[in-house]
Amino acid sequence: MKHLFLFYCFLFSHYLLFAQEKRLLLEAQLSTVGDITLTTDATFKEKGLTEDSKKIAQGVLQQWEEETGLKILTLKEGRNKQLAPLTLVLPPNYGAQLELLKGNLTLTNITGKVEANIQAGQLILKQVNANVRLYTQKGDIETSKSTLTGELVTQSGNIQLSDVDGFCTPLTKEGNVLVKFSEEFLNKKQKETFTYG
Repeated sequence: MKHLFLFYCFLFSHYLLFAQEKRLLLEAQLSTVGDITLTTDATFKEKGLTEDSKKIAQGVLQQWEEETGLKILTLKEGRNKQLAPLTLVLPPNYGAQLELLKGNLTLTNITGKVEANIQAGQLILKQVNANVRLYTQKGDIETSKSTLTGELVTQSGNIQLSDVDGFCTPLTKEGNVLVKFSEEFLNKKQKETFTYG
């Protein structure tokens, strides 16, 4: 019986050690000027820059894969260069850390954990279900139909939350925070309260 218990403990410890999902990371440091869209789409076979975005960013950005995930960096020749809008595809098992010089960042259909720091630009979140730490020094933040935990911070700009659920803290130094709920969202929350509460 003692050996069976030790064997069970051995199996359980291996389960705890190896069965935990290890989230890979997409790290992007974009010292360029231009808009970026980060999306999760299971139909895309690509990860990171889409084929069209690779053509736009040729000679400006470099992308490669490592054990820890995907990296995208700005080449020396590409710093402060104006680019057409780029699309990055985030695989479902990835988190993201992004640094942008100037431009809007749009997140759509993202799950997991996302951190972003923008010097100047707007943050737009649509249908995001994630743990976020999003910061823009100068720009507005607009979020709709999302479930968020974490922080949304702008030094100079407004924050608008439309039909946003979760434990997310919106912070602005010079601006206003506006929270709006649609009738559909409120009806859904009311049904959840009476169903589960």
